Order: sequence, then C-alpha cells, then structure tokens
Amino acid sequence: MAHIAPLHSLNKTIALAQIELHITDTKLNCRSPHEDPPSFSPYSAPMSSPQSGVDVEIHGSKPVVERVTADDQLAHEFGYKPVFVRKYGTWSSLSFAFSVGGLFTALMTTFAYPLQAGGPAAILRYPSSSLRIRPLLEFTTQYPVYHLQSWSLFLAGKLTPFQCITKTHADLSCRIAAWLNVLGQVAAVAATEFGASQVLLSAVAVGSDFTFEPSQRATVGVAAGLAVLTGVINSVSTTWMEKMQKTFVVFHVTAVVVCFITLLAVEKSKNSASFVFTNVQSQSGWNPTGFAFLFGFLSAAFTMTNYDATAHICEEIRDPAIAAPRATWYANVMTFVLGLVLNIVLCFCMKDPYTVLANKIGQPVVQIFYDSLGKSGALAFTACGVIIVQFTAIVCMQSLSRTIFAFSRDRLLPFSSIWAKVNTLTGIPLHAVWLSVLLPIVISLIGLGSYQAVSAVFNVATAVLDLSYAVPLGCKLAFGRFHRGPWHLGAFSVLINVYSIVWTFFITVLFFMPTVRPVTAVNMNYAVAIFALIMIFALAYWQIEGKKFYTGPVDETVHGIEPVNESMVSADVGQETYQDNKQNHGRKMKPRS
Repeated sequence: MAHIAPLHSLNKTIALAQIELHITDTKLNCRSPHEDPPSFSPYSAPMSSPQSGVDVEIHGSKPVVERVTADDQLAHEFGYKPVFVRKYGTWSSLSFAFSVGGLFTALMTTFAYPLQAGGPAAILRYPSSSLRIRPLLEFTTQYPVYHLQSWSLFLAGKLTPFQCITKTHADLSCRIAAWLNVLGQVAAVAATEFGASQVLLSAVAVGSDFTFEPSQRATVGVAAGLAVLTGVINSVSTTWMEKMQKTFVVFHVTAVVVCFITLLAVEKSKNSASFVFTNVQSQSGWNPTGFAFLFGFLSAAFTMTNYDATAHICEEIRDPAIAAPRATWYANVMTFVLGLVLNIVLCFCMKDPYTVLANKIGQPVVQIFYDSLGKSGALAFTACGVIIVQFTAIVCMQSLSRTIFAFSRDRLLPFSSIWAKVNTLTGIPLHAVWLSVLLPIVISLIGLGSYQAVSAVFNVATAVLDLSYAVPLGCKLAFGRFHRGPWHLGAFSVLINVYSIVWTFFITVLFFMPTVRPVTAVNMNYAVAIFALIMIFALAYWQIEGKKFYTGPVDETVHGIEPVNESMVSADVGQETYQDNKQNHGRKMKPRS
C-alpha cells in the first residue's frame, strides 16, 4: 500500500524569501545548463498550494504584481520555464490515465495470445502485471516534470542522486532510456491505430455477415487515416483536450460494465467454473504446456503498457506531484478489476476455443459477441471498441508529443529546435504533435510489405517501454540516494523495485519469443531484431553526435520556447494581473511583504 507523506508543508506558502527570481519580459529566466543545480530536494522546503501562488512585485517605474504558482516554481527549480497551462485536475488526470490502457479494445485485440497459448486459465494474468507500475510513481512524485525528462535529469547527475556514477555513464544511460521510451511510444501509437483499424474493419465484416474480409492494405490505409484524425484532435489547446478527456473514463467504464452484464444476461449456455479457471489447453505447439501457459501474460502486459503516460503531461496537471501518481495508480486498479472481470465473463460465455480462434476476421472477442449477442449486439459493442481505442490513441499521441518536446528541450533528439517550439495560438508543441502523427504512419506502412515485420514492431513497443523504465530503476537501486516525494512505497520500496526490474526482463524475453511452434519465416517473431536495430541506432547516434551537445537542462530561450499566451496563463492560475513591463528587463523580483 503506498503511503502519502504528511501534506501540511504542501499547504504552506513557498519559502521564496531566500530565492531571487529574475524576469525578462515577465518570463522566468531558467538557470544556465552550466550552473550547479540546487543542492536540496524539491520537497525539503515548504511549498504552497498550487492554486494559491505567491505574489511577487517587480520594482520599477510601474510596479506589476506577478503570481508564481507552486507547480511552476517547482518546474523552475529543475531548470525549466513553465510554458504550458495547468488545466488537468484530479478527474481529468484519472480519465487520461485510464484511457492509456484502452482496456476494452486492448483486450479485444490481444485476447487470442493467452487463449492460444494456454486456454481459458491462461487469460487471467492481471495481478502480476499491475504491481510493477508502483515504483514509477515514486519518480513521478519526486520529479514532476515531463517524467522521463525528469529521469534524464536524474541519470545525468543534474540532481546528484547518484554519487557513484560517472557523468559519461549517466549521460549514456539517459540517452538509452530516452530513445527506448520515445521509440516505444511511437510503436505504441502505431499499434493502437493499427488495432483501431482492425476493430473498425471487423465491425464492417460483421455488418456484411462476413462477406467482407479485411485486407492488409485496407487495414494499413484505415490506420493511417485514423492517425491523421488523432493528430487533428491533438492540435487543439490543453484547455479543450482536458474538457474532452473528462468524458473518456465515463464512456469507457460504462461500456465495459454494460458489456459483461449483457453477456451474462443473454448467454444461456455458459461454461463451467472448472473450464474457466483450470482448463489449460495449448494450441501454440510449445511444450511443456506449463511453459506455453506463460504466454498468457502477454495480454495483460499489452494492456498495462505505457502506464507512465500521465506523467508525460505532468506540466499540464495541477499539483502533479500528488495528482499524477494518484491518477496513475487509481487507473491501474480500475484496469485490473474491470479487466479481470471482463476476461472471466468472456471465458464463461465463449464457445469452443478452437472455433473462436479460427474465426474469419481474426478477432476472437468480436466472434464471442456475435455468438452470444447476435449481429446487432456484436456491432454495438464493436463500435464501442472503436471509440475507446481512439480515446487511447488520442492520449497516447498527446503523451508522445510531450515526450518529444521534453527530450528536444534538452537536445536529446535530432532537429530539437523544431520539436521544442510551442505554438503561441494553441499553447502546445504543434510540430511535435505532427511528428507524432508521421512516425506511427511510417511504421504502419511496414504492414504493406510484411505483417510479421509490423507485428514485431508492435511487440517491441511494450518491451522497450518497460526496459526504459528499468534503466532508472536499476540506477536508483545501484547508486541512488533517493529523496522521497509525497507519494512513496515506504519500507517496501526496494522490494517492489527489485520485483519490477525482474518482471520487466522476464516479460521482455516472452515478447521476443515466437508464440507458436514450429517456427517458420511466417510466424517468426522478429521483435528481437527490431530491438537490436533500435539499440544500434541509439548508440551510434550517441557516439557520433549525441555526446557532443547533450548536457542536460538548457536555457530554453535557445530553442525559442516561450510561455503560452498570457491570457491563458492568467485564467489558469487565477492571476489578478499578468502584464508586460518592458521597462523592467532583467530586474530582480522579491516577495511582497
């Protein structure tokens, strides 16, 4: 059980009396990348509520009152200007976090893996996957800037938690974690849109009474079109994204609950409990059957991947040190409970596993809907699946674009100056958003030549994302002098961190193995080859270019990163005034008495 540290200090006014803030054109100046970082933990001093802020007066011929929120001050302590409005509250953060997994559709598109590997009993593998999420929350709460970006600081020694690690090794570890995470998210968005295309075309097949059979070209084309649609939606401001995403969790949970209630009510010839919980029948060709049973973990691992996505938008969340980990954990619990129940219901209601797996459209869950509920019921719930998977694509693309922005902000990616720009109209990194559209489409195009190759890329998504989490966790255990944030695991922290790392390497091995035997060129899992190419590219780029210019946090004016529209900031934090004062360039600010 996670513990919440005493919050009385979080409700006090920030102790800014000893901190002098410099303002140019009323924008916070960040410390130089060559300047020593603060020697204290961000949580070693009292902090105010993020809503209250601190009144700061600019001295000059025309005094102007500024308000610096606690959240923005915390970002400033890490060397970053606050450039985004903080619109996400508790509910919208929870909705975002729950949508990342896309439980309903993720289960629809991955149900075949455990069913083929070990039968109904192999499907119920959620508990082991859920616990591994918790160590990441400690990073989120301690370093609430765009998450893996904060790990980059962490590993590069900017926050000096690792006294034993050399800077060269820290920078290289940072680079590896960064590339694994970015490429994993790109593959995850591509896989999500590809899955959306498959579910949408399966609905068309059901509507045509299975006279229509989706082709690979059609699947790739629809996936590309859906990616563009998702990019258009992601091009709106944070304000509109937050308003829209509040509804995601309501629709998603309602669809899941109505689905399993309807299945239980309509299906008369249910399977026995012994069939559901103890029946192990491998159709994978792997022996012994107990080993094949392990592939049942893949569905849960797919569903619970990219679980740090909420932290990637933490610079748009109010009180992110508390709200981001809380939303992630509550969403994880909801996914675990609803996913387990829905899996059990599907196992009770499905027909013979061989028949379900051999369906014409390659979607076992859609076949279960069709067998139990008929054409109308199957169409209704498959349509819900299409909507939900698009929810997932929207939040995953938003997370990816913020990650690209964050890494570009620290010059970790090629052409960083382009991806680190924030659009003044919408207040978001628009270039990064459309790069997040282009890259998944390029990956999906691989499917035109080889379905096995594109499937390998999708398998790599979960593996490399998990490995990107294992890098800082491993460094934390090996070198860390970790300062706890408001959310921590208490005495169980080390044990759960070790479990998370061990589980990550275990599930990675499974993702790299072929799921059926005998292995042929057609069913071979090429994920390990894709992973090797990713690592070779990342290391080569680091050796040739990366280590020449990567130094950690930089002065953000180098990339032209500007705060968002002033009126938007004022509305967000409740400022009374937020004005330009051109006569006070570079003058110091001090707290109001």
